[in-house]
Amino acid sequence: MAVDRLKQIYRSIQPELMAMSAILEREMETRSEVMAPLLGHLAAVQGKQVRPALLLLAARSCGGIRPEHHQLAVVVALIHTATLVHDDIIYGASLRRQIETPNRKFGNETAVLLGDFLFAKAFTIASRLGTPVASRLLSQICNEICTGEVTEVHYRGVLELREEQYLEIIRQKTACLFGASSELGGRYGIATEEQALALQRYGECLGMAFQIVDDCLDFVGEEDIMGKALGDNDHFKVTLPMIHFLRTAPERERERFCGVFREGKLEEKKVELRALFKEFGALPYAYASAERYAAEARASLSVLPPSPSRDAMSTIAEFVISRDH
Repeated sequence: MAVDRLKQIYRSIQPELMAMSAILEREMETRSEVMAPLLGHLAAVQGKQVRPALLLLAARSCGGIRPEHHQLAVVVALIHTATLVHDDIIYGASLRRQIETPNRKFGNETAVLLGDFLFAKAFTIASRLGTPVASRLLSQICNEICTGEVTEVHYRGVLELREEQYLEIIRQKTACLFGASSELGGRYGIATEEQALALQRYGECLGMAFQIVDDCLDFVGEEDIMGKALGDNDHFKVTLPMIHFLRTAPERERERFCGVFREGKLEEKKVELRALFKEFGALPYAYASAERYAAEARASLSVLPPSPSRDAMSTIAEFVISRDH
């Protein structure tokens, strides 16, 4: 079972994740009485650490884990956390992993600055590494992420959003950091150029699958399992299941959905919409798209030598499709 295998994978890199956590804890130490409760709150909201895990596994698959990889794992974790803090502000989220979001607990102004602090801290750590590779790559990635965020906000509520536009938004917002995490694991190891690019492609495809499934979970997930308030779509975010439904459903059903969407009642009508999306193939279509990306991610690993780490990365791609949170 993919979930059990995933737990085994995380146990196999537990010493490295603990080393990363120790560095993160040191970096988050502060003498500021104002910053201390903010950083302490973030420490309680540790997620699945998928991006750091990918970086460490990629490193193992390309010569082994070095001290630089622990630092890099902290950097990608901080960048990801910063994007979540800002995302929660944009969408007015109140819960993440069953804990109050910083914007809910401390207010939007403080949360914006907290996210900025995390970005700055990430690049401070990256600047200490022996080469500028990470700083250059992650600077580009942060540009991509911000472009994706702005583009998503621009198209909020635009039901005419095309599938290719949606895919580019999630590539920028989500998938590019997955790709950078895997690529950096290889580049700070002994990966060849071909292997480093393959790792980037693996991570990006994995991130695409991850986000598509995440958008499906807005309709099929349960809040107590997800650990966050559902219904991003009540903030007029257009996702792949919606795009396919509007492209294929009969006019009467499309009009019915558009009315619910414009009234901001997608969460309220979630059970009804879940059945509708299944009936007209919207959810199966989106999951099939995610499965294709996951398959491409697994195929990208073929240039790496056989190893338990390569197998573990393939298993993660399987888990992304089957996850319920």
